[in-house]
Amino acid sequence: MVKIAIILLSYKNTEDVNNAINNIRKNDIDADIFIINSYYNDKTSEEISKIAKYHRVAFYKTIKNNGYGYGNNFGIKEAQKYNYDYYVVMNPDVEIIQFNIQDLRSYHGCVIGPKIIRNNGSNQNPYWFRRSSLAELLIYLGEKRELPLLKAIGIVIHKVLKILLVKKAIPQKVFALHGAFIIFHKSVIKILEEPYDDNIFLYTEEEDLAYKLNSLKVESFINPKIVVRHFEDGSSAHLENDYLKSVAKSSIIYRYEKWHK
Repeated sequence: MVKIAIILLSYKNTEDVNNAINNIRKNDIDADIFIINSYYNDKTSEEISKIAKYHRVAFYKTIKNNGYGYGNNFGIKEAQKYNYDYYVVMNPDVEIIQFNIQDLRSYHGCVIGPKIIRNNGSNQNPYWFRRSSLAELLIYLGEKRELPLLKAIGIVIHKVLKILLVKKAIPQKVFALHGAFIIFHKSVIKILEEPYDDNIFLYTEEEDLAYKLNSLKVESFINPKIVVRHFEDGSSAHLENDYLKSVAKSSIIYRYEKWHK
């Protein structure tokens, strides 16, 4: 029997968490759910606690809000105590459309991403099909020197590579998977120890994880038989735009300088 843990990291988005659990149950996915609640206030913590108890999830805990990476690392560590075969990091604002455990059996020692459908019908995966040193440098310099045009050109390069190279109907090896829904085989979790960098509060987690996996020679694949929808209305929607811009800038600069010393 394949054992699966699903980690849901919440921040204020109680309705998304409840909807995510209902969706998992509706799809008859045999998985244990771990809810990690990044503290916002007592009211939302109480609401999440009630949701966790109502659905009888495997684990629930409210922790200090130290960011996306810290929260998911915490959830994965808790789940590791029960020795699962796969660890799914799932944003609460994701709806599972198609997920068959059989589609995981051939993916050992790697990381798996699904087809991720946006509200407009386009596919979010992969985050980066390939590395582009030029695109990365332009995005970094655009943030570091406050030159938005450079950043925009770098983003466009990544998008063009994705459009030209991604084959939507077949499994493909990629450099960076989108973080809204990502599946780790247990052997990968053991190698990584902590998949995410606690120093990155929000944004660039995908790129940082991809660099870490690449340095450890762990491959990432998209399996289009697994399909989810990403509503993109999750926890970041509850943060101020100016704050998000500041966080994004810091994360981009930190991540680039970390891997390009």
